[in-house]
Amino acid sequence: MKVSVMIPSKGRPTQLAACVRRLFETTRCHDVEAVIVCDEQEAYDLTINALDQAFVSRDHLVWAWATLPVIPAFNEGLRLSTGDVILPGNDDLVWGDGWLDQALAVLETLPDGDGVVGLN
Repeated sequence: MKVSVMIPSKGRPTQLAACVRRLFETTRCHDVEAVIVCDEQEAYDLTINALDQAFVSRDHLVWAWATLPVIPAFNEGLRLSTGDVILPGNDDLVWGDGWLDQALAVLETLPDGDGVVGLN
């Protein structure tokens, strides 16, 4: 099952890069793509560098060059995502070990497979 993690960001390129790197460090056993919603070149450059340092293929990154307001930008990210499951995130999240397994376990308990999972 492919998972798209939506991460909007504005004005925090270093934080975004650290967030994305940690995302992939904690989800290596899953088919995950990070859908970044941001319009800043510096954030893009730092995020690409973080992925290269973590030996994560750039194929796992979808960059939605969208400006805020947040809702239209998030919709652009949704349009570009390819996951069977889409999980919301944010550039200030610190992904804990096993977070994705826990989120998917909750979704699997729902009879129609739809739901909203809050991450904290």
